[in-house]
Amino acid sequence: MDAHGEACQEADSSLLALLDCLAEYQGARASSGALLRQGFFDLAVARRSAGYRWISPGRHHGNARCTASVAIDGHSGDIRLVRSGSGHAPDTAARVADDHDQGVRRRRHQHASDNEGSDGAASQLPPEESECAPADPDDPLLWFGVLVPPALRDAQGRFRAALDQLVRLAQLKAQLAQRRQQAHRAIEAARA
Repeated sequence: MDAHGEACQEADSSLLALLDCLAEYQGARASSGALLRQGFFDLAVARRSAGYRWISPGRHHGNARCTASVAIDGHSGDIRLVRSGSGHAPDTAARVADDHDQGVRRRRHQHASDNEGSDGAASQLPPEESECAPADPDDPLLWFGVLVPPALRDAQGRFRAALDQLVRLAQLKAQLAQRRQQAHRAIEAARA
């Protein structure tokens, strides 16, 4: 096969790779749109069931911190979603790790009744049954109380899934630009 035939095959393969990436981009875009629509619908259902005053922008916690961020690698240009695992600020997470390294965990907030040495029902239970997993203090669902409507939890899950899809869209868009440049170079080489 001559050089012109190889260049044409290279152009064909790069165009097929571009079209595959475009199809994946369109699928991710459709699924993220569907997740966002369903998330907003679940949010509307939750507002209707719990009351429009109870779930509103006015209930926003003033000390809220983000639970996810986007990191972009400067060298390779990779885009990834970084979720805070424990929901703590970095300095708080370091303090918690230091407390675990010491072997003794101190309570952050002691009540006056805890210092009196009361024998409550919780002290009679074995330690593994009396300890509960601590709630994430930065979880936005806690702004609305402990018993939030299930639709609000569903909306939160859908918005988190949509965020993952949107980051995937950004990755695919960068791949599309790269594949488009490769296809353009391959087509120019085939013409020559």
